[in-house]
Amino acid sequence: MEEHHMKPDTEIRAMLSGHKATQGRIRLLGILRKASAPLTIQELLQRLGKNAIDKVTVYRIVKILQKESVIRQIDFQHGHAHYELAHPENHHHHFVCIRCGKTKDFKNASMENLLTKASKGSPDFPLVKHHSLEIFGFCRNCTKKHP
Repeated sequence: MEEHHMKPDTEIRAMLSGHKATQGRIRLLGILRKASAPLTIQELLQRLGKNAIDKVTVYRIVKILQKESVIRQIDFQHGHAHYELAHPENHHHHFVCIRCGKTKDFKNASMENLLTKASKGSPDFPLVKHHSLEIFGFCRNCTKKHP
């Protein structure tokens, strides 16, 4: 069965394949799976609801899932981290508005080819673990309001 045809809970458990599938991890991944944009820890806590999982546990889960490459951290230069699922087949980058903070996914085959070549490393950096590329500028709305 292809992943995109799986039930949400089955898909989340598949993401954790080989890793402990705790209720906290399953709930957190379910929230990230439904999110239309990367989320902060505070947004994760809000979506989990009061008394669901304490803040320290959420930080611990995020750290573990990031280390296991199930989720990835993104720096939008907002002074805090954002997180999203780390699907290798859906790898993408983001446009980020430096005025209002709006983000939009960005995927470009030519750029991905270049980044794939770069990820193979060089004599000075023979082992590349991951990369990050975010593009900063002004969204259409902010450009219209403040040219």
